Amino acid sequence: YSDIVPFTEALIAAGMRPAHSAFVSTPYPFHSAVTRQLEAMGLRTYVPEQNMRSMEQQVEKALRQVLDGTQGAARNDSLLILDDGGIAAKVIMKKFKNYLGRIKIVELTSAGQNIAEALKQNNGRLPFTYFSQARIPIKAQITSRFYAERVVRTALSLIEQSKLTLNNKRAAIGGGGPMGMFAGQLLRELGYDVTFIEPDAEKALRLTKMFAQNPFRVEAAAQALPGRGVIIGMSGVGSIKSEHLQYFDDG
Repeated sequence: YSDIVPFTEALIAAGMRPAHSAFVSTPYPFHSAVTRQLEAMGLRTYVPEQNMRSMEQQVEKALRQVLDGTQGAARNDSLLILDDGGIAAKVIMKKFKNYLGRIKIVELTSAGQNIAEALKQNNGRLPFTYFSQARIPIKAQITSRFYAERVVRTALSLIEQSKLTLNNKRAAIGGGGPMGMFAGQLLRELGYDVTFIEPDAEKALRLTKMFAQNPFRVEAAAQALPGRGVIIGMSGVGSIKSEHLQYFDDG
């Protein structure tokens, strides 16, 4: 995404060495101009195919390049990882346990934070320095709202372009975190009846309490999905899974 270039420039200004750094793209469509610009700035880039297995493989290659490919004093330097979705954390625990003392991770997403919490539970602690900005208020208030609106408006625009006619204005949203909540609010404003699929009891309770006069419904997938004209997944932890496809029925 275009903001990665100025963000990388800021990191370089703060002392990051491009020759000892790597960038792994995403398994989603990504503009190649960004990758070329980062290469021009001196970073080695890794572009996965559009699947998560390839993503993990490219993350492993990038980590190996940075950890094993450095020379001299750099071999003892700390490695800062900006992780998006917990992928680097999982790869490190599988492949790079010998380097745990050098690694510092900053996580960007709730899905990644959930992975870190699972690692902590399994190991008794997180064996690397870890910080998550996934659930800080500023992200919920600004970026979550922005991306929720973008997802909803893009989805509705694609439906319009496809010339499909919705059988109803009933929507199901998978995930009741900040992005899901903002998506639900927007769909309501557009005249949709909204139901959430949220397995986390705390988030489900928040959805019902926050809008006391007109609370959102929270149901299991088997109840929430049938008869919905629009279904949108807004959670990185997979509130809507492949086994739920049997319930897709727009009435």
